[in-house]
Amino acid sequence: MSKYLRYEKCISSPGYVKILHACRDELAKHGRFEKDDIIERVEMKYLDGDIRWDYVIKWLEEKLETKLIAMSGAYFRRHKRDQEIHVPAKFMAAGNGRKAVGFVSVTKESGHFVLHKLKVDRAKIHGLVRGFKNVRSIGAEAKIPELVSAKQRQISNEAA
Repeated sequence: MSKYLRYEKCISSPGYVKILHACRDELAKHGRFEKDDIIERVEMKYLDGDIRWDYVIKWLEEKLETKLIAMSGAYFRRHKRDQEIHVPAKFMAAGNGRKAVGFVSVTKESGHFVLHKLKVDRAKIHGLVRGFKNVRSIGAEAKIPELVSAKQRQISNEAA
């Protein structure tokens, strides 16, 4: 028996069903939800640290056919829309969303957050590619065949 709560069992439990429906309703009304508000709304404060929000987000994204962006506490406090548009990083949660205070649905109105997330993801990919190329060049210098591309191996075989 696994000690971890499985996705299927989790989302079918009565407590999670309440949470899922409350989140779905908030997303339909406002396009966003705050975790603490949902917990208060379904009167499950005792479960605060034990809720598998990754399961909740996965279910919402599948059922509503949308993506959700993790947001920090600054987003849910009063602020000007101009600030939100010009400095979206201030309002977005960093990382995988564990420390997120709430979530925003991807819509036309939240497009500036989507653009920022895409820029961050592109920078991560460029960093990975740069690192991979660096490893390949080190492999070529050290003559480690597993770290040298097939094209470079073919060229060195033809030269020899």
